[in-house]
Amino acid sequence: AEAAPHYTCSMHPSVDLPEPGACPICGMDLIPRLAHTGGADPHRFELSAEAARLAAVRTAPAAHQAITRTLRLAGEVTYDQTRLADITAWFPGRIERMFVDFAGMRIRASDHLYRVYSPDLVNAHAELRQAQRAVKRLAGSPEALSVAEATLSAVRSKLRRWGLSTRQIKAMASSRDPIDTVTVYAPTGGVVVERAKVEGTYVQTGTRLYRVADLDWVWVEAWAYDHDLPWLAFGQRATFTVDAVPGRTFEGQVSFIDPYLDPQRRATRVRLSVRNTEGLLKPGLFAQVAIEGSTGGDGPRMVAALVGQHVCPMHPHVVKATPGRCDVCGMRLVQAEALGYRAPDPQAPLPLVIPATAPLITGRRAVVYVSTGTAEAPAYEARPVVLGPRADGVYVVTSGLSAGEQVVVEGAFKLDSELQIRGGPSMMNPLAEPTTQPTSQPTSQPTAPPGPPLAAGVLTATVDAALPLSAALAADDAAAGLTAWGPVAAALAALPPEPSLQALRAAATPAPTDLASLREALRRVSVPLIAHLKANPAAGGRPATVFFCPMAFDNAGATWLQPAGEALANPYFGAAMLRCGEAVVEVSP
Repeated sequence: AEAAPHYTCSMHPSVDLPEPGACPICGMDLIPRLAHTGGADPHRFELSAEAARLAAVRTAPAAHQAITRTLRLAGEVTYDQTRLADITAWFPGRIERMFVDFAGMRIRASDHLYRVYSPDLVNAHAELRQAQRAVKRLAGSPEALSVAEATLSAVRSKLRRWGLSTRQIKAMASSRDPIDTVTVYAPTGGVVVERAKVEGTYVQTGTRLYRVADLDWVWVEAWAYDHDLPWLAFGQRATFTVDAVPGRTFEGQVSFIDPYLDPQRRATRVRLSVRNTEGLLKPGLFAQVAIEGSTGGDGPRMVAALVGQHVCPMHPHVVKATPGRCDVCGMRLVQAEALGYRAPDPQAPLPLVIPATAPLITGRRAVVYVSTGTAEAPAYEARPVVLGPRADGVYVVTSGLSAGEQVVVEGAFKLDSELQIRGGPSMMNPLAEPTTQPTSQPTSQPTAPPGPPLAAGVLTATVDAALPLSAALAADDAAAGLTAWGPVAAALAALPPEPSLQALRAAATPAPTDLASLREALRRVSVPLIAHLKANPAAGGRPATVFFCPMAFDNAGATWLQPAGEALANPYFGAAMLRCGEAVVEVSP
């Protein structure tokens, strides 16, 4: 005999009732449940050829292939920190004149910077003159002459360390009048990015006067988020544009990837070193960076072109084919592998990929539909898969599929809806356990008594405290909920130290801080509390109704208590779905 039809809800496919009527969860009219035609496997079902055509189902094979992704990152042009220099005072004194008197001025090495008055200079001049006279006076005594010449050399070295040129030292040596002012010249060239002092300022040895940057090289620092990191590697080619130079695309290479995540930005800094001899790139400009990336496993990686190349540990943008020393700091170059970067494995298998339109993703899980039938008898199977990173138009699949299997790339959502109507496991309902009657015991709750019988009224304070918390959450009132949590925590702390109540007492922690954590806390308390009330109705001290919402917490379902006779008010969704749920059972002393 043909089995009697069952009825389900198009919005809640877990409902399975023997007669037509209204959905016990949302009140919609029930519809006939279609018979499952996929055999013993509930994940598999069949369609007619006409139904598959109307659903516009299209498939494509899962295949191993090389994949790339173009990362679009926001960045900024900054100073090359290895080319920043401070010009400081070499000896104490008063600045009489600043020749370089504003930031932005471009200077060259040996350009005059400032003139300074210093009493120490008078003393140094006297020492120089005295040492010269000693050398002349002791010319006939070799031993004494050697000491005098060493003293003269030391005085000249001190003046050179003070920034005086050879010409200035010779002028001082030939001058009979005391010298108390001197002009200081630039030891390095670049652009003055900061003038720290003004004329008339008294300075001490080491006081910073200028900061100079060599802008022939600049950095472009871009920020990569967590999902971008698998695609980054040392040495990758990068391009970028800046609004200040429209129509121009600049090129660079990834020269450094920070080994840590910035806690404020929640991103990792990626650096490009770029030559800027034209002066078009100005620090502070925003840049739109594009990096051609490919996956190659975990850990620091480098591109294949850098295998065997020699890199400076301090300045990674300095790369040479042969051993040598860094052009910037003189440090000995090492092979790129010695810096911890892993070379790509040419023997590694290509990743298994599927088109990006194939998976149905709910956040924590992904489902693809695999074609298992023929053109005359289409059949499809819902297959959970584990996805890797997303590339340009494809997803990497790490498990759940094999190469060559045909996955649905168009019409998957229609197939998933069909499987839900048939009551099978689907994207939103992985377990698909049917509700056979409106007052059935939810499968997520304990069905056996949780321990020895409890004394009458022992849970009264806990029930009385939980009911206002549930009402506050149904009203979406976080402030009232936090106020109501205090009595709940106090009631749980006051429970007798019986082993059977340990789980209920433990539900007091952690303390909630917002609406979401309040709802989680209510579920945490409700599970053991309701289990005890079902086993010991007299322990609650008052009549109450147990309600169940199958859609709470990503379809995991959750229960709660309300006073007997009150209309359903869902505390887990509040106004969003206030009437979603069903009465499970009444507990009464």
